[in-house]
Amino acid sequence: EDRRPVIAAGLAVLSGVFEVLSLERMVAADGALREGLLYDLIGRIRSEDVRNRTIRIFQSRYNVDRDFAARVERTVLQLFDQGAEAWGLPLKRGRKFLRWATQLHEIGLSVSHSGYHRHGAYLLQNSDMRGFSRDDQELLAAIVLGHRRKLKRERILKVLPAHRVDAALKLAVFLRVGRRLHRSRKQRLLPPIRVLFDTGTMDLEVPESWLEEHPLTRADLEDESSVLQDAGIELRVRGIP
Repeated sequence: EDRRPVIAAGLAVLSGVFEVLSLERMVAADGALREGLLYDLIGRIRSEDVRNRTIRIFQSRYNVDRDFAARVERTVLQLFDQGAEAWGLPLKRGRKFLRWATQLHEIGLSVSHSGYHRHGAYLLQNSDMRGFSRDDQELLAAIVLGHRRKLKRERILKVLPAHRVDAALKLAVFLRVGRRLHRSRKQRLLPPIRVLFDTGTMDLEVPESWLEEHPLTRADLEDESSVLQDAGIELRVRGIP
């Protein structure tokens, strides 16, 4: 009933589209493009990805500590650049989504400090995020959901279909380790960190002197090693001279 006033105009527009583009048939889609396609085209014309603007809007809306997020992001991307290829992750797409997830990994704090990773995942999965497809939002939600507490395949399956879980788990590991290295919110320089990767393993080489000066961070990394074992990933932290 609510379409009666516009059905004739819609039919006229559709008829014109068929004629101008020489179309023969149309197939209805389950999803809805809405403004997403237009925003994507505008972004390409202006050499700007509209999704970056959406991320900034969400950071502002949920009062994200941008300076802290930027510090974590630099570390996380350094880890990713060293290990993405060894872990079979797509370099360009994986880096981009890991960067966005890191920038928004704390938005759940606006809801509650308790279980904020779950709140953040819910917001990312269910909000209207211009430029992001539903699949995009699910991947962001999965990375944020997996960045703290237990990392189990069953948890990520609540957000993603089975064939996308492995990549999301691996991306979450980079965020987890990077976040552990930034235990304090104080602005401080991390020492040179070298990471060696193999299938299912991550060897983190950190100056021993720095680990001795930051015993709580060392304890966090040791705890992270125990957590990741449940996900089938071996994290080894090595103090080097």
